[in-house]
Amino acid sequence: MKKVLVCYFSTTGTTRSIANKIANIIGCETFEIVPVEKYSSLDIDYDNPNSRTSLEDKNIDLDVPILNKIENFDEYDTFFIGYPIWWLREPNIIRTFLKSYDFTNKTIVPFITSSSSGLGDSEKHIKELTNALDVVPGKRISSYETESSLRWFIDSSLNSVIK
Repeated sequence: MKKVLVCYFSTTGTTRSIANKIANIIGCETFEIVPVEKYSSLDIDYDNPNSRTSLEDKNIDLDVPILNKIENFDEYDTFFIGYPIWWLREPNIIRTFLKSYDFTNKTIVPFITSSSSGLGDSEKHIKELTNALDVVPGKRISSYETESSLRWFIDSSLNSVIK
């Protein structure tokens, strides 16, 4: 049986809530990706060209320092990785996270939280940033996602890993 870890980055609590639901359905642990400098509501103000998210969007190679680390990374085979979608891509902290580990022979299942935006280029970036064995097609999940829809996403993602 594959060992799964649900990793997530959340600024407003939406991604955290979805990650916990996914972990409860799977019966696995979660890992919160915590930035050294937490994001405030002003930092995620997309209308402000000087907000932290806007500045990071202009410099996608800017690493965002992470406070914590997965101590037993090698024990896991599959990683569900959740994040809000910013400017039609993953936040820089996700890029930093992906570059921090060796995903050789690992599977990544991305899920993003957004009320309307899709995954944008984030799946392509995940493939470029890692040497993962497989990057399973991800899913946009709203805060109103039903448990049956989450179960379908999880089952189809894990079944594609087994094949």
